[in-house]
Amino acid sequence: MITQTQDDRQEKMENILAEIRRDFVDDLPNALDAIMSSQSDGDMDALFQAVHRLKGAAAVCQYDTIALLSENYCEALRQQR
Repeated sequence: MITQTQDDRQEKMENILAEIRRDFVDDLPNALDAIMSSQSDGDMDALFQAVHRLKGAAAVCQYDTIALLSENYCEALRQQR
């Protein structure tokens, strides 16, 4: 019976992660637009915030490469301040 409960929890967690990932992918064009527009406007604070939001969302979704690239971009922006 315990195994069934663990399996149920695992399945629920996988379903939740899948839903969060769908939301991430659905919002990705908006996130990238925010990054591109703030960069082209020269608004470094907005750019940092947009990249930082992307990093956090990617980390939650376990999209490690996107999170790492975003973290590197955040660090480069911090150094420019």
